[in-house]
Amino acid sequence: MHNIFIGVAVAAFVLFIILYLVQIHRLRNGNNRPLGSFRVFVNWVLLLLIIVGIGGAIYTAVNPSAFGGQQK
Repeated sequence: MHNIFIGVAVAAFVLFIILYLVQIHRLRNGNNRPLGSFRVFVNWVLLLLIIVGIGGAIYTAVNPSAFGGQQK
C-alpha cells in the first residue's frame, strides 16, 4: 500500500508540473485568457492527490499494520 501512495503522489506531481508548464507557455505566447473553472478544478485535485499521497505514504510507513501490512 505504501508504494501505491507514493505512485499516486509522483504521478499527480508530474501532471501538475506539466499543467503548470503549459500555463506558463500560454502566458508567454500572449494568451492572457483567464483560466477556466475546469483547469482550476484539476489543479486543486492534483494538489489534493499530492498531499494525500505523501500523507498516506508517511502513515503507512509509521503504521504498517494499518492497511493489512505485516507487523514488526
